[in-house]
Amino acid sequence: MQDGHPRSPAAASTGPTTDGGRSDRLATIRDRLRRLELEAVGFWWPRAADRGNGGFYGRIDRQGLPTSPTEKSIVQQARHSPRHPGAPR
Repeated sequence: MQDGHPRSPAAASTGPTTDGGRSDRLATIRDRLRRLELEAVGFWWPRAADRGNGGFYGRIDRQGLPTSPTEKSIVQQARHSPRHPGAPR
């Protein structure tokens, strides 16, 4: 902690490693989460887009087919939009 604020994982991973390996564990966790995100996005995005009506299906099965209920809520749509590969970063 500095000034009463916990250090961010990025800040913790720089400089000398006097944290008993904590930086290495955080880096491993961060890398694993990134891989899982890529796997999930790689499956979800090509299948969840509703190409006929626009937007994204809220539920798809393990084969990537839409499942009931297929209605779309504004909250669910907003959650998908920033993750779209064409969305600005």
